[in-house]
Amino acid sequence: MHHRNWLGVIFLLHFCEARVCRSSSGNTSVEQMWRRNENNVRYCIANCLGLTPEAKSKASKTCQFDSSWGRVQGCDSTFIVPKKSKFKLICNMELFRDLSIIIDTPKTSLCDMITLNIAVFNPNTSEMEVAPDRIANVPSTINWAKQLGIKILFNVGSWDAFVMHPKEITKLASDSNAQTTKFIESIYSLIKKFDLDGVYFAWCWPGCTQNYCTNDILRKKVSQFIRDLAQPLKDKGQLFTYLIPGNAAKAGITLGDYFSDIVDVVDFFIFESHLQSGDWAQTAEFNFNLKETKKVLSEYLAIVKSPRFRSKIMFTFQTWIFNYELVGASAKIGGTVIKNSQIKKFLGIRDWCKAVRDNTYDVVRNPETQNYAVKGNTLFAFDDVESIKAKVKYVMSFGSGVVITDMLYDDFTGDCGCGKMPFLRVIANTLKMMCDPLPCF
Repeated sequence: MHHRNWLGVIFLLHFCEARVCRSSSGNTSVEQMWRRNENNVRYCIANCLGLTPEAKSKASKTCQFDSSWGRVQGCDSTFIVPKKSKFKLICNMELFRDLSIIIDTPKTSLCDMITLNIAVFNPNTSEMEVAPDRIANVPSTINWAKQLGIKILFNVGSWDAFVMHPKEITKLASDSNAQTTKFIESIYSLIKKFDLDGVYFAWCWPGCTQNYCTNDILRKKVSQFIRDLAQPLKDKGQLFTYLIPGNAAKAGITLGDYFSDIVDVVDFFIFESHLQSGDWAQTAEFNFNLKETKKVLSEYLAIVKSPRFRSKIMFTFQTWIFNYELVGASAKIGGTVIKNSQIKKFLGIRDWCKAVRDNTYDVVRNPETQNYAVKGNTLFAFDDVESIKAKVKYVMSFGSGVVITDMLYDDFTGDCGCGKMPFLRVIANTLKMMCDPLPCF
């Protein structure tokens, strides 16, 4: 048994060495070639075994192999991500069109799909119409994405009127008629016009906004409306993703299992995980709390009958957080924040990654519940490398992948000291590489 294992290791290392030798030119040294190939899993394995120049010069190993998870621990988070993986990563570009922030090499994207806001709902015509202020760079973005093999989805629906208010969707779903037909036809007209790959559908059903839901629509009508939207895409091999909003997740359970009715026409169910300890719980909005998300998701899985639902779930992550001012009481960490706290300011990763290194903050880390930092009467919760890995690995144990809801607030300038786009890279590498990134933020 041991002999077979060592033969495999020797074969792997010889294979790697052969590839290095074939790609070398001139008088390039072996050590230089090792350094040039640092960003691959084979290098990390060799480093673990003490066979690289760096490892030989150090008393301790820089990475370890986790046999239970089957991954190398302690790899550089700038590893090149393979294009093919059963797990998918959707990047919501919002109005930020610069695809260079998600490109790892000239031929490889870190995201499998992107979402774009190119249209808004016109209540007078009941149609999705192109928004002139949002399409200036859309054609070039689409062409670039197509060349890289990135799928492009366009947003239909939102939590407010920015794209389409949920109450407008509820009207169309509850009274299927000519207006509903016009709405659906307008969606497919835009898909054809811009050569898009599908729809990113977000609906707080039935009209749930700001912790308020009304059971004013029959489940069968909801199911039929979504089928009418998704089936033409399915027939053409295009994609339909359905966002389960965090602020309506709890209420969605009480309204019954309509997911089983539509599971065959929906490619991915996007579970808005970063709000599970927020709006629906009627507390100040914390970012993704794994413990709370597991609770809500377990309730869904107990109700939804179709086994296919579970395998199509994706989790959302957000790169920005709120910094709270605590008023009159202290926070209860691990699930909720006191109701009389106030949002003090908005922090992107470039801001909060520096703050957690500030010795004036008391920092508590717990990847299974919530990381947070407190200084005086201010508090913010945050994700670090370990909490991101815990959450990604959890959804990988049953689901389909991850959605990053806002690319703009990642560190695309490298100010944090962890390279460019560290949030995106940690998620991409955890999803798709056989290694776990080194902690940095």
